[in-house]
Amino acid sequence: MPRCIGRHICDRINKGKVPFYNKDPTAAKRYYHIAIQCVNSSIKNSKLCEECTDKEKKTKTADIRNDRLYDSHESVLHDTIDKPIPIWSHIEGGAWFKSMIEKGYRVEEVEMGKKEFPDEKEVFTYIDTLKESSKATIIEALMKKYTVFTKTSANRYHVMYRKSKKPPSETSKKSEKKTDSLPVNSIEIYIDTSKGYKINDSLKDEYTVEVIELTPLTIKENNYYYDIKTSEVFDLEFNKIGTYEDESLKLNERLP
Repeated sequence: MPRCIGRHICDRINKGKVPFYNKDPTAAKRYYHIAIQCVNSSIKNSKLCEECTDKEKKTKTADIRNDRLYDSHESVLHDTIDKPIPIWSHIEGGAWFKSMIEKGYRVEEVEMGKKEFPDEKEVFTYIDTLKESSKATIIEALMKKYTVFTKTSANRYHVMYRKSKKPPSETSKKSEKKTDSLPVNSIEIYIDTSKGYKINDSLKDEYTVEVIELTPLTIKENNYYYDIKTSEVFDLEFNKIGTYEDESLKLNERLP
């Protein structure tokens, strides 16, 4: 099946969420997103994969007022890569992004559109030749080979490269809806053990850090993370919100 053409974002700073720069030190901090094409395969008779199809449904029911999205930008589909960036999206190059530029915000590469950046596939092929090099070494090598790169743009290519190497993942199954409301201390959940996320994994090259591997889980259609080793539950901002008391996975702390 062909590759999905869904457009989405990563809401982690310096992974897919990048800070603007402003000469005015009193200006409010603002961030923009880098557009990411889905790496999954599309489903039959569709240009989207199952995961992006679900995100598309969430977009249609999202809270969008006065061209502003009040829901999580990461949870919805930012249309497809062959269509204009939605007016409410904070993706680089969109209407909101341009309005921030007009207000005095800028990216590190001034006038990026006037620079000739290398083809993505060419950069990925070069990174493959570096083999087991660390992130810092790869970024340094990219800046040396491609003089047009700054540290920020080299990091973007590295992020896209790592994402392209991840195998397509199956969409997490959703827990069945219950007709009767359940008490807070007996919410039934589904844990997807096919995926894992590591907190602060990107800092391993520069610092000695504790790495915690988390597993996605769904509680009544809401997404959280679960630490299998400690039985701790975290929200999508990695804040601890509870634990589980036994293997039946019953919450013993109230969700926020």
